[in-house]
Amino acid sequence: MSYKINEQKRLIIRQKILTGAKRYKKYLMDKDFIVICEDGSIHRLKFFPKDFQHLTGVLSDLSESDFFKRCYDKTISVQNILEDQKYNFSTLKFKTMKVEYIDKIIYGNSQNSLFMINLHTKTRDYPVAVRNKDMDTCIGFTGTINRARTLRKYAKSEQADKQLEIIAIFGKRIIDQIYSEQIYVKSREELLRIAPEMVEKVIHQNLS
Repeated sequence: MSYKINEQKRLIIRQKILTGAKRYKKYLMDKDFIVICEDGSIHRLKFFPKDFQHLTGVLSDLSESDFFKRCYDKTISVQNILEDQKYNFSTLKFKTMKVEYIDKIIYGNSQNSLFMINLHTKTRDYPVAVRNKDMDTCIGFTGTINRARTLRKYAKSEQADKQLEIIAIFGKRIIDQIYSEQIYVKSREELLRIAPEMVEKVIHQNLS
């Protein structure tokens, strides 16, 4: 089943994905994030250009790489966005609104986030996901390197093997060795208790 999206609505979608691509590139791409959970588990998350289109839910006549590039360069046209879409306009509007500030899944209020292990959906399972109440959003990650691949509503992302509190998030450029960017730490003492070896190896300088 497909849904017809008229030109006016595609213009609205276009504007949102232009903003989203800029923030995606600035805050998330070319980085390696680690999330440390309450049970001591440590998970790495990554965001790639080719996954941006999947997060928007938008179908186009471009390749995944070209879709992101043209969104970022602001050269994607309304005609590149297909009239026949997999999702209705309401769903596409929701997804693209969230993509406008997608960086907040990592840089937002992590006190209101949960880390999901084996998120189950109607279409497939995702090994890990981050679910944020403030954003009303859940982003699922897949593959051996946990690449961002789906954006879903918070209320429809409850089914998982585990839901864990996030204790800390750190980031680094992919080319760097040390996670020098402290994004969120719930408690220094709790982090040192839960993941002392990780703190000693790669993030100790953030806690001095």
